[in-house]
Formats: sequence, structure tokens, C-alpha cells
Amino acid sequence: MMNRSFLHLSWYCFFRVFPISLLCFAVSCQQNFNDSPISGLRIDQSKDGQIALGQPGLLKADIALDKAIDFISFELKNSEGMLIEMDWPCIADVKGQQNYTLSQQFQVPTTVRSGKYWLILSVEDVQSLEHRDSILIDVVLDNTIPIIGALDVGINKKGNDLHLEAELTAISKIDRVEVLIEGEHFSKDVSFDKPSIKDQLTITFHEHVHVDDAPAGEYTVLLTLYDQEGRIAKAEGAFTK
Repeated sequence: MMNRSFLHLSWYCFFRVFPISLLCFAVSCQQNFNDSPISGLRIDQSKDGQIALGQPGLLKADIALDKAIDFISFELKNSEGMLIEMDWPCIADVKGQQNYTLSQQFQVPTTVRSGKYWLILSVEDVQSLEHRDSILIDVVLDNTIPIIGALDVGINKKGNDLHLEAELTAISKIDRVEVLIEGEHFSKDVSFDKPSIKDQLTITFHEHVHVDDAPAGEYTVLLTLYDQEGRIAKAEGAFTK
């Protein structure tokens, strides 16, 4: 039969030593968290991580690695962990840097349902070591933001006239429409704020832009609608000359 004094000593050691071990483990975990090379991950100027469908958000973070950064990638997942398909921007100026301040605009597509989502930032260094951080964002539906219908983009046979057409709606009235045309060796920015556009609630935007000086190639068209409260909506198209 085991000695009672031995049992007493064993339990005494357990209750004295185990809390200290647990405390050391907790401190160790906290230290590892504090040593993460990604800090300050947030949606800038967003209340409680909220972002409206179809509206741009600004993702910010500070990155400090021991080795040079190879690339940065993003993911959006729902509460069940399913990946949401999105067109994420490519960050060209990050490769080779060890310290980097991320300030990247992104936009949740209008096809996504409102609700809670995890936005995940992944940073991989030149030795293929990956670092990840995530934030919970609340995607909400805001019926006061401007809306752009399907954007129709077409160029004439001569290649000198670009046709643009879309249905535009702004509850707070339209302030202006800006169109950016970009190719490999060409860029053109045009603003539209004439009386038939400005101060209107809804219009059929139908305009033509001269692109006779644009060389042959592939082009993207970004149409941005601004309302009089400073909110925006964006639509993209493309054409080949």
C-alpha cells in the first residue's frame, strides 16, 4: 500500500508546480503571438470591420520579416471556411523587401452575400516560409450607395471611337462619372459631369471617348460613379484595338 505521506507530497507538488508550468506555457504562447511579423492588420476607416457590398476597402498592415519577401496573397472565406472567389490585386513593389507597409485597396463583389467573413493575409519569404494573419469583417448591404448596371464597352471598326453605356443610379444624386482607359503603353482619364449627368438620381450613361491615339493592343476600362456624399461604385470592361 502506497505511503500516505508520499501521496500527500505528490499532490502538493502537482498543485504547486502545475500552475507555474501553465503560466509559463501561456506566457510562451503570448510571446510567440507578439513576435508575429504581421501587425496592425485592419480595414482602414471602417467601423467594427464593416464594409459595404460593392464598395472599396483599404486593407492595412505592417510586415517585418527576417528574410526578404517573395510575394503577398489574400483570401476571403465565409464562416464555414469556404473560399470566396475574388479578383485580388497583384502587389508588384513588395518582392525583395523585408519591411513593408501594406496599404492595398480591395472590393467585395456584389455577388457575395452579406455576413461575416475572414479576410486572410499571407506573406511568403524567399525561403518559402509562410506567415499568415486574418481579421473578421462584416459585409453589409447598404442601399444608399450608388449602383452601376452592366457596362457595355465597344470600339468601332476604325479603332478611334470607344462606346460606353451603363445604367447608373445614386440615391444621393450623381456628382460625376470618371472613366480610366489603360493599356500597356497608353492611359487616358476622362471625367463626365455635364448637366445631363450631374445632380441626377438615375440615368442611362451613353458616352463616346476618342482613342485614335491609342496603339493596337489590349485595354481595360474602369468606370467610377461618384455620388454627392462621396460614395462610389465601380465597373470594369475591356476591349481590343
